[in-house]
Amino acid sequence: MIKRIALLMVFGLALSQQRTGDPSSSKFPGGYIGVGIQIGKTEESLRFIDVQISTGIALIGNQLDLPIYVFLGGSTGKRFQGGQSQTYFDWQAVMLSFVQFGIGRGNITINSHKVPRKKYWAGLSVIPLMYTTDSYTYDDKLHKQQGLMVTIPLPIFGFNFYP
Repeated sequence: MIKRIALLMVFGLALSQQRTGDPSSSKFPGGYIGVGIQIGKTEESLRFIDVQISTGIALIGNQLDLPIYVFLGGSTGKRFQGGQSQTYFDWQAVMLSFVQFGIGRGNITINSHKVPRKKYWAGLSVIPLMYTTDSYTYDDKLHKQQGLMVTIPLPIFGFNFYP
């Protein structure tokens, strides 16, 4: 619950800093808020659907002369699989340039048990479609999934992230 409140606070802070004018003079570094849907399969060929919301703050950005941005943030979501649903929360790091890739570490809740979860994704920046993999261990068994995720990011410009 505390992690979700922290995610909402970042969301609120980001929106409160969104202004017109020159973003390079903003006190806010910039970032994004995104919604995504992932469709994939487990190792056992069970299909799943994830729905998530994510936020990120630009740590590295326009101070470089290269189009490279690094974001730190979090995501929370719900997975529907085999007639059941599971919730998850991940802290994540994202590198965005001509390609994007990221890693996430957090927990997924299965049958009221929180278990550690790892997630990786990669894709082309101009297309909001990414290949994803994630894994977790539950009941002494390693579970692996892979799929495709479509995201719709809402950029929030600031001194590290602006066009």
